[in-house]
Formats: sequence, structure tokens, C-alpha cells
Amino acid sequence: MISYVSLAAMKEAFGPDSETLFNGCDHVILPGNQDMETNERYSKIIGEMTIESGSRSENDYGQSTGKNEQARRLIKADEIRRTEFAKCYAIAGNLAVSGFKVPI
Repeated sequence: MISYVSLAAMKEAFGPDSETLFNGCDHVILPGNQDMETNERYSKIIGEMTIESGSRSENDYGQSTGKNEQARRLIKADEIRRTEFAKCYAIAGNLAVSGFKVPI
């Protein structure tokens, strides 16, 4: 198990091998930090979902409705950056969860 606060710290410690190490990590605990490169990378790993929004308009000639689908990240890099101190995220393979840090 390796533990680093940011990708920058990992790159500093392992140099060119840091990418290989990072890509080999199947389980990650992300407490939230200020490094946007790290947050952006994890945001991409966690992935996207499709959201659907609807619209409705009406005028003298009748009414119309429409639907629109678009992709949205499940969590944006800035949302990770603004994570409360007591909260964290975990990635285990294809599963991403949020939870709270509990003192032991």
C-alpha cells in the first residue's frame, strides 16, 4: 500500500515510475485536497452519468415539450477540492463511494 496526498508528491518521489504506480492502484482513498491536477484525475476516474432535463413552452399556437440528455461528472474536481474535512471518497475497482472519516 502506498499513500500520497497528491499526484505531484507521487511524481516527486517516484519520477517517471509514478504513472505506472498510479495506474496500478485499484483501491484509492481520497480525502480531498487543494491539488487540482489530482482532483481532476480522480474526477475522470470516477466517471460520468447522463442527466435528462425537460423543457416546456406554450404560445398562442400551442405548446411543445422537449427533453435533453447530457453527460455530467459524478463529482467535479472542484467539488473534491471543497470536500469537508470529515468526508472522503474511496475508489475500489469500478465502485466509487463517499463516506466520513471516523477516528479509531
